[in-house]
Amino acid sequence: MTNTRKHFEQILVIKYLRDKDITLELVTAKRRRKIEGRLELIPFRPGQDMSKVVEGRRSWKDLQEVVRGHARVDTLNEMYLRSLEFLLGYQRVVLQARSYPFRLVENQYQQSTVTIEFDEEADAGRRHANPMLAAYALDERRRPRFGDFFSALDGERESKATLLNVVRRGSTREPYFGGSGVTAAFKEYVDPFTIKVTVQGGGSIPRSGWIRHVDDGGSGPQLDRQERGLALLRAQPLLIESLREPFSFDLGRGRWIDLHPLEDEVEFDATARKLIERMLGTHPLFALQGPPGSGKSTLTAAAVRRNLAVEQGARILVTSQSNHTLDGLARKLIKQQGPRTLILRETAAEKEDEVRDELVRSHTLTHLTKSVQDASVRLLRARLARKPYEHPPYADAPYARDLVELGERWWIDLPNLPPLEKARRELAGRWLEHITSNQLELSDRIRSGASVVLATCSIAATINDGRWDPRDMFDWVIVEEAAKAWSTEIVVPLVLGVRWTLIGDHLQLGPHREEELEAFLGSLRGHPDPLVAYEYEQKDEHLKALRLFQHIFTGKTEKDYQLMDSAVGRIEQQFRMDKTIAEPVSRAFYPRVPLHEEDGLPVSFLKTQRHKPHDLTAPGFLRGRSLVWVDTSGCEGFGDEPRWRNVGEVDLVDRIAQWMEPSSARPGRLDDDNSLAVLTPYKAQLDLLGGRDSLRGREYTVHAFQGREADRVIVSLVRSTADPSGGIERNVGHVGRRELINVLMSRAKRLLVVVGDLEHFATYGGEHWATVTKVLHRYGTVVPADEAGQQR
Repeated sequence: MTNTRKHFEQILVIKYLRDKDITLELVTAKRRRKIEGRLELIPFRPGQDMSKVVEGRRSWKDLQEVVRGHARVDTLNEMYLRSLEFLLGYQRVVLQARSYPFRLVENQYQQSTVTIEFDEEADAGRRHANPMLAAYALDERRRPRFGDFFSALDGERESKATLLNVVRRGSTREPYFGGSGVTAAFKEYVDPFTIKVTVQGGGSIPRSGWIRHVDDGGSGPQLDRQERGLALLRAQPLLIESLREPFSFDLGRGRWIDLHPLEDEVEFDATARKLIERMLGTHPLFALQGPPGSGKSTLTAAAVRRNLAVEQGARILVTSQSNHTLDGLARKLIKQQGPRTLILRETAAEKEDEVRDELVRSHTLTHLTKSVQDASVRLLRARLARKPYEHPPYADAPYARDLVELGERWWIDLPNLPPLEKARRELAGRWLEHITSNQLELSDRIRSGASVVLATCSIAATINDGRWDPRDMFDWVIVEEAAKAWSTEIVVPLVLGVRWTLIGDHLQLGPHREEELEAFLGSLRGHPDPLVAYEYEQKDEHLKALRLFQHIFTGKTEKDYQLMDSAVGRIEQQFRMDKTIAEPVSRAFYPRVPLHEEDGLPVSFLKTQRHKPHDLTAPGFLRGRSLVWVDTSGCEGFGDEPRWRNVGEVDLVDRIAQWMEPSSARPGRLDDDNSLAVLTPYKAQLDLLGGRDSLRGREYTVHAFQGREADRVIVSLVRSTADPSGGIERNVGHVGRRELINVLMSRAKRLLVVVGDLEHFATYGGEHWATVTKVLHRYGTVVPADEAGQQR
């Protein structure tokens, strides 16, 4: 029998792949748009004669040619997607390298504490199967030796046990931690290839297996979500093009012009109102740069409120990389919108109680469901208790005051509602019965009906899990902290919407460990594997894709920030810092383009109008001064030590903090008046600072404190040893990076004290420290450390 194939131009087969758990929803979903003409479903089986089916039908050939022609010019999109896929693959390699194969040391009994050693043979077999992993793992600066890696993790945990996942080794080269395993705790470092561990709970350590840090268990699912986001991105060429080479159109048509501020709305100046108008009217993508303390979240909350006031059925997704930033924005939105707008703070169910802000926590799914259920039950029962012939104002038997207040919180005028009659009474009774017995459905209704959904970039991928519908696209997706996140993280929420706004500041700290990726790409030059070496050739494209937000602003002029149909905008006024504190930040990091100077200092576009004097009366050298550098140059006892510690600076910071009058707010209370934070760029210095009673709970690394602020900030710079021939890296290390200096100098609201060797940083710290110290000499005060240490 001869198989013959026939080609029918009248039949179009659409290959559309989706996760299997959402296939049913695709099949049964109602169409979003009306399809003109008759829609006919035709059953098909292999070998069926289709001649009569296609008779009289039009050909799809013209449409296919148009689609093919479009696909042929999408090579730039494909290259961009490939860079994103490389970034995701790199993150998987880093995660894979943190899992080590081991074997049990021979001649020991299985006790609670056992000795395990690195299995080089198993690790080599794994590396040889993955050239990219081999290129990454063979450098001990990236992947420490077995014992060194777990010992370093233990050092970071201080007094807490370092917990590890242990699984038996299977037949595959790659570890699988999804099955049964045991939990162990790091016990003791033996040598670079050997450690001792203690079994926690039941089970025993296998003779050969895989071991990793327990915290890495959540990284795999996050990367899976990013992979799913990239798969969805592939089907959205407009979004790819918008990220690759941003373009925009002004579709506002004047409807967003702020003629009359909404009730209780923040009073913005004309420039800020214009920015809100551009955020709302610019399609499909708008990127907003917000320098430190410029009120990005306040502006965003106002834009969301105005959007919902005009388009009441809109659905908005607000995301951020960190929970801290997201909750700050959530609080502003909740307070501005009131109960009439359904706002949902999405988070993992088991972590809802970890949302620290009480107001925001009340808007997590579990708490919101219970709140809606309780209010609905009480109000429905009260209304059903009224007879059909009773009419407002119910003077003889008024509603209880607490019920009236409950109704007011939900915008329900209970005393003036008419009685429930006939069908409405029956419907209310059925709804009351349903709402008390089916909390799960109520939760689903809340999730699908929320006007504003707030979620971290990672959690955004789970919003529609198990209930996906093509109609669930958000009308607007807002990504806060867009400059800090990896582009593969940002894609996760973006693919859920049809219009996108990115907010951040590319002049502050960027994607986590971006320097390590850049160094890794540089190390691939001349690699013997041509596929690995090719990644070096694509280095610039990969880094451009990584620094997505920064790339959007590259090469922009002052005019680009003003045009209504430009894809970029920036806030040009800051409200956090006292004017004196703001001078080094604004002049060093936010100059006008092209650069011009006055009196030898750069002129900035960032404006500051407020003077915020602190009320300190002691120590004396701080009285009446908001920007002070305590200079350790030439002073005894302030030299840096190995691992970048400086005990002399710790002693001085400790004394300054203790001498402050009025005393500082309690540790952790950064929103209180007179709050105090102590910042340092180095982990070893952080540990020393945390060992002092006056500083414990107030100490932060620079990276941990980005996005936060305090009334009073003390900075410990640590470095002081000069190497005249070594350049910036040898003299100040990563503290010479523009983004890190910016964050260090911009966290204080009323008082900034920098403790460090002024001459060292001015001479060897590079152009940014040179500008900062030059401005500080002009506007701030320099006090010798010996003098400051004696002034109480």
